[in-house]
Amino acid sequence: MSKRKIYLIIVLIIWLAIGYLVYAKFIKRPSQLEPVQVTEPKGEKFRISAIEAILESEEFKNLVIFGDLPIKIKDTDKGRENPFIPY
Repeated sequence: MSKRKIYLIIVLIIWLAIGYLVYAKFIKRPSQLEPVQVTEPKGEKFRISAIEAILESEEFKNLVIFGDLPIKIKDTDKGRENPFIPY
């Protein structure tokens, strides 16, 4: 195949893609969407019941604390007073 035919095929494919995009965006009518049923959010009751379910689960009750709490940090390990100012 010659270079001219290859370029012609590439240009043709690009023009077909542009034509399809113009058709899909501007000419084609949008399909009718079915109405969506709106329900009330469960809100606070759902959040509280989910947290209660987690706190009452056996997996949560079997968690073990490793180390000492609260963690004590030495004054020398704290770093700079304001880490955002330049050196």
